[in-house]
Amino acid sequence: MFQDASDDDITLPSPIQEVDETELDPEDGFGGASNRIEEVVLEDEAEGDRAQVLKLSPEKKNCIPMAPSQRLRPVTAAEAGASAPTLPSGRSTSLGSSRSGKGEKVTATSNVNVEMMRVALAGWNEAEQGPTDSPLDEDLESPGDIQSFRSTYPDPQKQKFLLSGRVNQVVVVMNVCFGLVYLCWRVFRSMNPTRDWHDWAPVGTYFVDPEDPERPWSVKEEFKYNWFCWLLFVAEMMLMIGIWLGHASRCFPSKRTKCTMDELVEIDYELSKHTAVCIVLPTRGEPLNVLRQVILNVMSLNMWPGRLDVRKNARLVVMDDRRRAEVLLLAALCYRFAALFCNNRKVRQQLKIEGRSAMSLASFYDHYLTCTMGFGQTYADSFIDIFSIADMIHKLCKDDCIPQEWDGLELPSGTRIEPKLVQTDLAKVPRLREDFDDIRNILTLVYYSRPSNEFPPSCPVAGMLNGLLFPEDPADANILGGAKFLVTNDPRHALQTEFLQRTMPYFFRPIADEEMGTVKYIECEDVAFVQVALRITKSNKFDTDPLSNRNLLLYDIINVGRDGVGGAMARQHGCMYRIDVLKQGKDARGQTVVPEEDVKEYLGKGIGFSTLARCEWLPTSVDLFRRGFRSVYVNEINETLSLGFDETQKLVGRVQEVFENHLSASEVLVQDPVGLLKAEYTTRMHRLFVLEELCQGFFMAIAVELLILCVALYAYLWKTPFFTHGVEVLVYFLPYYFTAVLPTGTALNWKRTLPDPTFRGIQLSFATAFVPFVTYLGSAAAEMSRVVCSRSGRRQFNVEGCPTWPLYATLVLMVSSMVVTFINWWRSGFQHAGLWITSVAAIMICAGMILPSAMRGIKFQGIPSFYFRYAALVVVLVVVALWQGSSIKEPQSKPKAI
Repeated sequence: MFQDASDDDITLPSPIQEVDETELDPEDGFGGASNRIEEVVLEDEAEGDRAQVLKLSPEKKNCIPMAPSQRLRPVTAAEAGASAPTLPSGRSTSLGSSRSGKGEKVTATSNVNVEMMRVALAGWNEAEQGPTDSPLDEDLESPGDIQSFRSTYPDPQKQKFLLSGRVNQVVVVMNVCFGLVYLCWRVFRSMNPTRDWHDWAPVGTYFVDPEDPERPWSVKEEFKYNWFCWLLFVAEMMLMIGIWLGHASRCFPSKRTKCTMDELVEIDYELSKHTAVCIVLPTRGEPLNVLRQVILNVMSLNMWPGRLDVRKNARLVVMDDRRRAEVLLLAALCYRFAALFCNNRKVRQQLKIEGRSAMSLASFYDHYLTCTMGFGQTYADSFIDIFSIADMIHKLCKDDCIPQEWDGLELPSGTRIEPKLVQTDLAKVPRLREDFDDIRNILTLVYYSRPSNEFPPSCPVAGMLNGLLFPEDPADANILGGAKFLVTNDPRHALQTEFLQRTMPYFFRPIADEEMGTVKYIECEDVAFVQVALRITKSNKFDTDPLSNRNLLLYDIINVGRDGVGGAMARQHGCMYRIDVLKQGKDARGQTVVPEEDVKEYLGKGIGFSTLARCEWLPTSVDLFRRGFRSVYVNEINETLSLGFDETQKLVGRVQEVFENHLSASEVLVQDPVGLLKAEYTTRMHRLFVLEELCQGFFMAIAVELLILCVALYAYLWKTPFFTHGVEVLVYFLPYYFTAVLPTGTALNWKRTLPDPTFRGIQLSFATAFVPFVTYLGSAAAEMSRVVCSRSGRRQFNVEGCPTWPLYATLVLMVSSMVVTFINWWRSGFQHAGLWITSVAAIMICAGMILPSAMRGIKFQGIPSFYFRYAALVVVLVVVALWQGSSIKEPQSKPKAI
């Protein structure tokens, strides 16, 4: 929640109620041998029932000077009197009898040190913001104390690299070595049809044509008789490349210093002047109930005390490309609801009585829903006014439009910002902007609809964000309100109350002044954005997340493994960017990459958010890494900074999301593949991270589809795809397999991630392996269509979506393969049991990988993994029983006696 509506919490100084000054000897001057005690009695307007006295000792020569950011600790008058030295003879104070305690009459003087008064006032105003741990002069009596103080201030850039990351690096090297040995075994041993245990020879040395034994070896003959073996070998090669690319994201885990902006502002109060932030909510037709949750959660964010009031330090911009009047009215009602919640004294008092004083704005709306569910009035009279606004919000969101009975009513509205440019393009819808900034302790709320709606069509979200960074109309030049940071907020996710407190510190680094004993925070030049982990609420306790909406593999393993070198990619939500990095075409060293006069030409192509791909976050992250910037990833155990409440429930929607990710990767890759390799990244690992993000899906898709095809051919052909002994498989395959999965298994301990939900991400990648094929084939067809249609003038072909029928076709193929392998085993007289068991096991593994997604596609609740394990065990027992039963022969009848 934002701070209460009191001027003391912002920047206004408390008035001086009474000032008593000691007489200063002109001969002594400022800084004489005698100690001087200045007592300044200040009244706290927020409390109004207590007075405190500040102690100031300006004449200590050996003390550590205090920076303006270090606050003075208020002390009582008794403490000040106890520490005051005896005044020299001939001196008298101007304290009255009620304050001096002795009643002697003293004369006053106006010879007061103005600098002392200014520091005293500054210390009092800052002390009202909250407690502080900054040391006073007398607290730092030795160099050891000073060194202890310096070691206690938080350093947001400090990282502790985990030992498991070093272990994973060793395991990765071992996996590469074992993989190369495995490939050599596959080429020089498993392709040998003679099955000679001791012979190692190149492919073709043991080739024998059954029809003509004297015919020499050739590539054509090799693929004629051994094509199945080579098909599996290509699948293994693609899988190996994908695994090796993924290893880069398991080798650099780290634990960052957990800190908040309150801690940083306590040490460096001037830092608050450089933390203005703008939160952008791009909406394109989402339901009003979804937008209501997002807006109320943003208005519930906890802020920090500072030089700027809340309305200047934070703002929310609702960008509506559909120009819906109900969205504008919803924003106005939410602002009115927040104003009553924060500033209505009756509401605050009633919340204290009910023990809900720490309740946020979003939680209070949930409290309203709870109170109004029953019959009759079940809440206090103090809530009547604010609940009437909540009733209007609830009615508006329930109907998802403005009710007709509201026609003629005077509804709340903001300040209309009229345009300064006359729009001449009749094809564009006129811009619309309304600001809500009447209350200083509530963030500014802006409704904005740009004139060029849905542009560019390929990436409208990037167009909306760039419209804020570079507005067309001069009247919108201040739409960001002087913000230095920009947060992207997807309408399906809600920022939690501590989001700004936990993300903003990682843009700054401390600088300690050893002589002064002070700490100051400055902006990190090479940090471009901060990303948080996205969490999803479970619909019910039996939800096994078959579509991997939580995506724990990405948020708890991949991003954590990249954060050690600052290589975590941005996402569509929960990411805070530096505005100057987006607007200026400069790299991390300050060198100009894009000329300032060509900003409009490079907008979306190196300046602002990239419009070169469907998903703006991927090419924007790649572009920032190519310019030498790095990222920060915030993910603590049992901490949720962003919560998704509208997860994708249908398979079609989830496949579309995967399709857009792969389409964006392909669009980025084909733009400048050579430039991606030659670019000067922050580190060498950033180049690997970019290649993994762009290419791993392609290699893994080829590998998975070929493996599925090999499994089906194995059942239909009833033929093994390699020639070897069982012991050789254990010797060469198992070391490679275990070292391949061990880094991911080790990474589960980084954030105490559960294995089953993490495995859902692998299953989803397996089930949607057909999506990259559709993406690349569709992209190739679209490019050919663009070339042909540019000459003939016909309509171009565009890649709009991805079908889901290949997933069901794959499941049908696995079921039919299971039937065929039973038939082949029966036809062979139940011989070759090893061949049959391996075929059944391969089919069950493939079917189990795609089954959760396929079941959700037909609206079937998936079986929990607990019961699935027991079902698999029953199948294995039945198979073993049938195998053993088929090997029992009937006893021969005894010969008849003669």
